[in-house]
Amino acid sequence: MLFLLLASMAVLPNSALPVAIATCHPQEDSIDELFADDEPDGCRKCDHRGVNDCKLHGKMTELEHAAVFCSQAAACKKCFGALLIPCEKCEGGPESRVMYERQGRFEHRLNQPDPCRDQFKREIVRVEGEHFVVQIDAHKLRNGKSKTDAHLFAHLMLQEAEKAALLFEGHFPDVWYTGEKPRIWFWGKVDDHLTAMHHVLGASGSGDFKLMGPAPVSTASTPSDHLQNKAKLVAMLGVHSAIHLLLDNACGEVWLGQQKAGWFDAGAAHWYEMQLFNQTLNYCIDEVKLRANFKNGQWFVHVKNHLATHSEPILPAMLRKMTGHLDVEDHPFSWSLFDWLVRAHPDKTTDLLLSLKAKRSSRAAFQEVFKWNVARVEQEWRAWVAAEYPSKNPKPRKKL
Repeated sequence: MLFLLLASMAVLPNSALPVAIATCHPQEDSIDELFADDEPDGCRKCDHRGVNDCKLHGKMTELEHAAVFCSQAAACKKCFGALLIPCEKCEGGPESRVMYERQGRFEHRLNQPDPCRDQFKREIVRVEGEHFVVQIDAHKLRNGKSKTDAHLFAHLMLQEAEKAALLFEGHFPDVWYTGEKPRIWFWGKVDDHLTAMHHVLGASGSGDFKLMGPAPVSTASTPSDHLQNKAKLVAMLGVHSAIHLLLDNACGEVWLGQQKAGWFDAGAAHWYEMQLFNQTLNYCIDEVKLRANFKNGQWFVHVKNHLATHSEPILPAMLRKMTGHLDVEDHPFSWSLFDWLVRAHPDKTTDLLLSLKAKRSSRAAFQEVFKWNVARVEQEWRAWVAAEYPSKNPKPRKKL
């Protein structure tokens, strides 16, 4: 299971004219005027809310509420994405402001430039959360024994990526981000993926691709050999890519994978994928030298047994490598070293990240933050793995 990670500081084009939509709600200044006096109380027909729920979103309602924006919800001609409609029996109530503000936010985002829509001349499902924007242009994806359409999958994908981001921020509580929200694109046709990569991102190649920098993007085609139009596999790649993009702009835009801290870059992406799916199946490489699904992406037992039976030092060589230069055997150890960092030393995670972002070597960063040389780091890591890792791998998650 392979995908190519390349760095670029290019900014996506944003000069195309946005799609115009009718304004069907008060503007922000007039919202304040509406509620300048005492806020209306609503009535019994709306439980004194001033609004009623829009009934056109069915089972998607909960997922829509969790999103900052959804292009499908914005297209609703009844609520325009607010998920609320005015009560016909009164002049409003305490939730009327919420309705108008959500409509205003949706109109603003719908009219923002969208490079995918501008390139393909059609609306592509777009769902935005606190940290990421997910866009998918595919038909049905297999999710266990059922199938998931693009709209539902976009929300589920966003949900997984946002879970990963919250875990990341729990490990790095003082983190801040530069640049735009990372965008995660999936295409149901290989040709559309290639068009997006070549004409929108200005990149070459044919495989999965990530654009690093202030406007980070990952793009992939869902029918590829390693994704097979399976929702879980697509989501696993999405989470893995999301962490690479998030980490690139965390505490300053520096791609650690290019700064000979590939263990941290790859280890983090593997860790959050593993945490959510009990399996990690995605790798960033420069050369086709990787055996797909190494140890089936289940590494607790492999790492525990290897460290118990092999005394040769691992870290001195691994800590000097860029992400694309990591060998297949380095990936489980990178994941494990990151695991040791966030679980055994949560008070040092942010300091180590900042030291690496300052372009210090991993050796120098450990010395600065832990006051340990590499030999001591390896000794502590090995002892922790021996004590903490299970003798049996957890079962992989079956579906989203």
